Amino acid sequence: MGVASGLVLASLVAPAVAVADDEPAEPLAKTDWHLFEIPLGEFVERLGREDRDGRLIWRADGCTFTDTGTFVFADACRRHDFGHRNYVAQGRFTTAGRKRIDDRFREDLEAVCDGYTGWRSERAAACRAAGAVLHDLVRSVGRARPAAVVSQSGRTIRLHVSVDEPAAVAHLAGGVPGDWVWVDRSWDSGASWSQLGPTQVRRPATSAVTPPIWSHYVSLRACGLVHGGRVACTRWIAP
Repeated sequence: MGVASGLVLASLVAPAVAVADDEPAEPLAKTDWHLFEIPLGEFVERLGREDRDGRLIWRADGCTFTDTGTFVFADACRRHDFGHRNYVAQGRFTTAGRKRIDDRFREDLEAVCDGYTGWRSERAAACRAAGAVLHDLVRSVGRARPAAVVSQSGRTIRLHVSVDEPAAVAHLAGGVPGDWVWVDRSWDSGASWSQLGPTQVRRPATSAVTPPIWSHYVSLRACGLVHGGRVACTRWIAP
């Protein structure tokens, strides 16, 4: 009786077997593992842990730099921020490194849109169009800051200036197919200017972004033409 009880007690207090975790220990490998090896949902779960590795940079802005409409791309933006900041800190932010991070961003955006199934499946095409515009914006100028903004007839028109490169883009959100967005560039503080990179909102998207425009030693503004003939422009900015 006593021996049997002892065996039962021993089985109750025996330590649990640890669950194997293939997360690397070395910081560079750990960064890549979080970026490229685990699903977006698992990355977000780890982002909120109190015991996360203090050697990595976990701070993230999400998609606060622009308007993503009704689609929630914040988690994809958080992982992109994580990749960008850690690659810069680790001295790995090369052309190839940046492209790899941006490609992962595109995959994460598409994964968000894959969630629109069943009766919501018609939203998937619009979601992918919005994600493509957001990816193009990030791919064009990298980390961006909104330098100027104007609203017109429910549209939001922003001039985004790169934090890392001498480049800027114009972005129109909340539009309809047929709207246009472009950048005006002036060499004399707005007395005269040239229209650059006109880009049209195309179905099923409700947003558009221009190609990158050189931003050093010039004044820039973002402009949009609302379908029907009304034009709105931000103030001039000398980035």
